[in-house]
This record gives sequence, C-alpha cells and structure tokens, in this order.
Amino acid sequence: MAAIGRPLAHHREVISLAMPGFGSSTEPPEPWGTWEYVELLNRYIKELRLDKFDIIAHSFGGRISIGFAGKYPHHVNSLILIGSAGLKPLRSLRTQMKILAAKTLKHASKISGGSLSIYLEKLRSQLGSSDWKSASPVMRGTLIKVLNEDLTDELRRIQAKTLLIYGENDLATPPQMGKAMHRLITNSELNIIQGAGHYTWLDKQGEVLSLIWKHLDLPSAW
Repeated sequence: MAAIGRPLAHHREVISLAMPGFGSSTEPPEPWGTWEYVELLNRYIKELRLDKFDIIAHSFGGRISIGFAGKYPHHVNSLILIGSAGLKPLRSLRTQMKILAAKTLKHASKISGGSLSIYLEKLRSQLGSSDWKSASPVMRGTLIKVLNEDLTDELRRIQAKTLLIYGENDLATPPQMGKAMHRLITNSELNIIQGAGHYTWLDKQGEVLSLIWKHLDLPSAW
C-alpha cells in the first residue's frame, strides 16, 4: 500500500506492517485465526508504546483491524477499511454447488482410501482464489480458519469513526460486504468506487486518496 503510505508520510508518521505469512514476513508456525493476528498486533503496539492512532487496512488486514478495534477500542482513533474482509462471504448458487461437490468428494476419498484425492485437489483449485492457489499448507489452513470466522459482533463494538472503501467490481470482497459492515458500524461512511476492483487505491488512486485525506482531516494537497 505504498501508493497511500508515501504521500501520507508527508503529514503523519506511517508504520507499515506485513503480518506473518504475507508480504516478506515469515509464516506463522501453524495455521492462525484472526485472534492470533490481533494479539500479535497488540503486542507490537505495546512494544512501541503507542496510545491512540489511525488504522488503514486492506482485505485480510481489514479483518485483523476489525478484531483489534472491537477488542481494544481505546487504541483506535479512526479506522479506514479498504476492500475489507470480516464477514462470511455471500456465495452464488454455483459456488455453493462446488462446495457441496468438494465435501462429497472428500467423504468419498476417505472411503476409497484416498484414491480420489487428486480430483479433490483439482476441484479445490478451481474453487479457490489466487491467494488459495499460491498458498502453502500452513497459509491454506489459515485461510480456512479465518473464512469461517464472522466478525459481526466486533463490527458492532467499533467506536472509532470508520471509512469503508470498496471497489464496484471487487469479486474478493464485493460491495455487498461493505454495505453490511456499514449497517453494523455505528459511525461509518461507505464509498463504492466506480470502475475499481479489489485494489481500489491502484485503480483509482486520486479518488481513494481524496477520501482518506478528508476522513483524516489532512491538508487538501498530497
């Protein structure tokens, strides 16, 4: 997210984090869920002796930030969630049928002694996102854990002023997820960026920066 961090650094101190298993960071020792990441973030904040701050997070990072803001609201001044995950995704009928087929094939594979495992992996590959296809076994376990976690209660507990930004064409975290979060977070604003996908700040950098600057009450120029 350097396209956001670099101009923001002219006005604020910016700390960029890559969580275990993402970016250049090493993987966790075993599959983690949301709360292992939240507690890691909390330990990091204690080490830096940070009190109150703004959070800008994207996708999986948004999920962690929701958990953190719900559990430690006294630390969060404002929250900016871009294409954030955190709710169980709404699945199309086609996707639901693929999941049902995968579960059925998994059961059949156990009965047959594993002889169907190659077909199960192929189906999983067709069903999964690019994150899934490129993930190691540990990170696949992590993705499974977090996708089964629903942060509805944490979203309701968020006290910070929150800006939600979603891309109109985002398939990973569609605008419907942003609308649901907007209904759950009391003090929130939702913006759906036309013509943008999952990486809104790359597709529509100026528009996204303008929204962030307004939310943080920064000088008009970046």
